[in-house]
Amino acid sequence: DSQIDEWIGNWKIINPSERITITLAGLKERNLLEICRNKLILYMVARVYNDELLEARQYTKAYVYKCFFDWTINGKFREDVDYTSDSYSGSTEHSKETYRRILQDIALVISQNSTNEIIDVKLLKEKLSEFQRQEIDSEIFDFTQHLFTRHFFSTQKNGHQMYVEFSHKSLREYIYAEKIFFHLRDICSGKELIDQIGEWYQFGRNQRLSKEVFAFLEEMLTVLSVDDLLKIDRQMFLRSSVLLVANGTFKKYIDKISDNDKSILNISESYYRSLVLSVMAGIINHICYNLIQEKYPDRISEAKIINCEMIYKICDYYLGMSTLYFAMYPIFLQFVKYIQIFEKDIANVQYIDMNLRCLEIVDGKLLRGIIQKTEIERVNLINAEFSIMKFSHVEFNSGAIEACRFESCMFDCVVFRNITFRNVHFDLIREGNVEFQNCTFEDTTIGHYLKSEQEQLIKLDGEVSISL
Repeated sequence: DSQIDEWIGNWKIINPSERITITLAGLKERNLLEICRNKLILYMVARVYNDELLEARQYTKAYVYKCFFDWTINGKFREDVDYTSDSYSGSTEHSKETYRRILQDIALVISQNSTNEIIDVKLLKEKLSEFQRQEIDSEIFDFTQHLFTRHFFSTQKNGHQMYVEFSHKSLREYIYAEKIFFHLRDICSGKELIDQIGEWYQFGRNQRLSKEVFAFLEEMLTVLSVDDLLKIDRQMFLRSSVLLVANGTFKKYIDKISDNDKSILNISESYYRSLVLSVMAGIINHICYNLIQEKYPDRISEAKIINCEMIYKICDYYLGMSTLYFAMYPIFLQFVKYIQIFEKDIANVQYIDMNLRCLEIVDGKLLRGIIQKTEIERVNLINAEFSIMKFSHVEFNSGAIEACRFESCMFDCVVFRNITFRNVHFDLIREGNVEFQNCTFEDTTIGHYLKSEQEQLIKLDGEVSISL
């Protein structure tokens, strides 16, 4: 707290001519103190404190970023001497939307064409003109004012070349997430894939999608109604489970769209982009499903959820193509909270570093896979079989396991907590690898328990807490 208070004091000293009302007490009163421990967010809050964030509520990082960009686009950032709110094209409602789209496209271009956050201005202008379908106003690219002085851009010159970057990558990630959100919002208004194919296809070129982008997007989606979330959920389910290129869908859309849209479609990259889009849609589908489950559980039966194994099989199949697509699979898993497997045999799954709210398998089988560094709030396993699976650092925290078999499985630091076992068979457990805490057993056996090179059969019944 003292560091924040000191920063505010320094802020007032270097801005003596401004009306500064931000105080440590005020941050506490408006529930902003915790989020302002991040210095970038503290700076943003200080800038908009007099105009935005006026109520006491639970503020998020994404909300503060949105307020800051709303504030700057509305013309309230006075960085250069001659600036007035009417001196650039962002002063009308129509141009504010265009201006925001330009910011979003800058984030998209940098995400797609730069490996280190920085991009040649000439290339940036060229790509922006393609996305905006028109020549970009040269005034906007005046680096002494307007866009580049108000949105945390940094510029540098190398010989005759000028380069630009967001001064902090989280700003690019937020604006890029906002571009995705605008695309999804259009789905809510009734647009189909055929109406969005040009823009949707552009998302597929991104090789640098991060967990942070989708975390920002998740916060944005929380404001939507359940009906809108269901529309996006269903559309992303379809886009995730159907590869545009592999089944000819892409060619069908290409034949229908205008020549203007075709100009930004690189056919040579179509397989790779289809793969990226499949994962991206899968992540968004899971985000929407999770939000519906948590906020509107009475409507969850209307939602669709793409199963992990579908995405995994796509990744696994194309891994031989040496693309970077497979690297997106761990990001996908970060947003999977519910796994449902019904009447399926799934091979080679890799559920790693996850935090699941529910794992439900009914009349299904998992074989030759890995579940690792994963915590599961609730399990519902009925007539399920696990064969040649590795469980490492896994916690099962509640639920029921009934009529299940664990054959030739390896266990390492596995905890079953508050679980009811009925008619369950473990083929093999080695000493020191499994712990049962407050579990209830009925007709449960461990066929081979290995302890000090001795092997024994163990039967478990009643309420038991035991380390094996």
